[in-house]
Amino acid sequence: MEFITLTFDVEPVAKGRPRMTKFGKAYTPAKTRNAEKVIALEAAMEMKKLGKDPYTTPVSVAMEFVMTQPKKPSHPFPSRADIDNYAKLVCDALNEILWEDDSLIVDLYLTKRWGNAGKITVQVMPLSKGQL
Repeated sequence: MEFITLTFDVEPVAKGRPRMTKFGKAYTPAKTRNAEKVIALEAAMEMKKLGKDPYTTPVSVAMEFVMTQPKKPSHPFPSRADIDNYAKLVCDALNEILWEDDSLIVDLYLTKRWGNAGKITVQVMPLSKGQL
């Protein structure tokens, strides 16, 4: 089965909740916007290099989030943010680049751990009709 693996050498960022101005206008926090742009740009360059178009059929996705381990971690595992918020940022950033829309993801496997440097790995496998 054909699959694509993309690795981003960036510190994982959890998707921030929309904020409101004092005038009632919603906006996305800058940290979230910037992280999505970096991932989208790197993914677009890699997909172009591979000569691949975005998936238009259901996919299975595995994501690994590696956080830079502090010198004295307070926990044996990273606990800064909910793992699904890291995934939301990546899923949204890869819309129209790796998949047509993240609603095509029918299986999602997530892992977060400590490491020497921040990194995000995304592995995508298209699913056939018999696998659904």
